Amino acid sequence: PQRSPYMCANRYMFLENTRLNKIKFSKDQINELKQVIEEYRHKNYVPLNKIAYKLGYNLSTVRREWRNIDPNVRRGPWQVDEDEALLRSVLKQSNRGTINWNLVACDVPGRSQTKCYHRYIHLTRKHLKTEFQPKDDQLLIEQHQLKNARWSQIQPLFPGRSCYTLQNRWRKLIQYRQINELFNSQQLNVQLFILKQFPAKITVTPSYNNLYHAPNFQLTYDQLQCLTLNSLFKQFCNEIDLHSVINRIGIRQFLNKLSTSTNIQQIKQLFFSLKRTRQKQLK
Repeated sequence: PQRSPYMCANRYMFLENTRLNKIKFSKDQINELKQVIEEYRHKNYVPLNKIAYKLGYNLSTVRREWRNIDPNVRRGPWQVDEDEALLRSVLKQSNRGTINWNLVACDVPGRSQTKCYHRYIHLTRKHLKTEFQPKDDQLLIEQHQLKNARWSQIQPLFPGRSCYTLQNRWRKLIQYRQINELFNSQQLNVQLFILKQFPAKITVTPSYNNLYHAPNFQLTYDQLQCLTLNSLFKQFCNEIDLHSVINRIGIRQFLNKLSTSTNIQQIKQLFFSLKRTRQKQLK
């Protein structure tokens, strides 16, 4: 009850695939797998999808067993001839929008498509700067809009960057944009207080035309939103003089104080009252 047919089918497939992944093939099943592979294979290409469908097993199970019994599988460090074959195969697909790693693996006997992909990223990363440049961020944003988040088509434009690296960078840029938009919509005194009390370790020249740069303060979007929605905080920023602030308070302590305070004087004591240790030092 209270489950749709799709949810039941999806759950059944998950449980069945989990069970099949734990199955270890017997000798008869391994011999049957070898016969079917010899029947379907074309040179170095083995259509494991068709084989898994015919045998009635999960694709990952068939792939795992075939990797264990395939005599042509090569393990260990890559050789120079393998790297050359890999780069030649990728170069042949330079006119394509995306690289078909199944075809690449066929040109590199003994290596799977996943290993070919990771090896290619490793080879092209040698001459790559680790940090993203502003022009890289701009190109990533433009290509994400043009190609509708098809990371396999975007990745060839960034040699040495994997799809996961580009996706994580894009998510971080979106977070930067949300934080900068919320920060720029605040009053000037609120902005000055945040920049002085919670400065970033590395300052970036602000640009209102480009909202995808890292903010100059160490606040997450949720923390910044909690501050800006608090009426006591806005009143506090309007009444204080930033040059007379004595103490620097962490963001977590400040948010806790805001949530428990009932008047503005309780918040001012955090920043304008000398602590006992400092009072002794001044004496």
